[in-house]
Amino acid sequence: MSTKGSPQLCIDGFPFTRHIVKEDTIYWRCIQFRALRCPARHRQRRSTGALEVVWAKHNHGILERRKRGTLRDILLQRKRMNQKSAPSEVKPQPTTSAENDKPIPEETYAAEYLLAELEDFVLKND
Repeated sequence: MSTKGSPQLCIDGFPFTRHIVKEDTIYWRCIQFRALRCPARHRQRRSTGALEVVWAKHNHGILERRKRGTLRDILLQRKRMNQKSAPSEVKPQPTTSAENDKPIPEETYAAEYLLAELEDFVLKND
């Protein structure tokens, strides 16, 4: 059982969670499906209990529990490896608030818009 109460199955050291239950079939998917988009799937026949491979290849190794914040690093590394060089575009941000057309205070502008631009730039160029 997972910590949230979902049944789990361990196959070759990889944990799977129950995904779909149909009349005679239970579909299991890798627990890294959501975080890493792992395609590994298995199918279990309810009548016989036999496991069938739907997709055997994982896109990751056997993972121990990740420390907080490491998923972001993993995803950034993958993005760097898969990213093709493309010019980055910086979107202009408004200097007035939409509600009343009053100028946004400089501190608020810097905190909200410039920081967001900087984060986007860092993520695109890493």
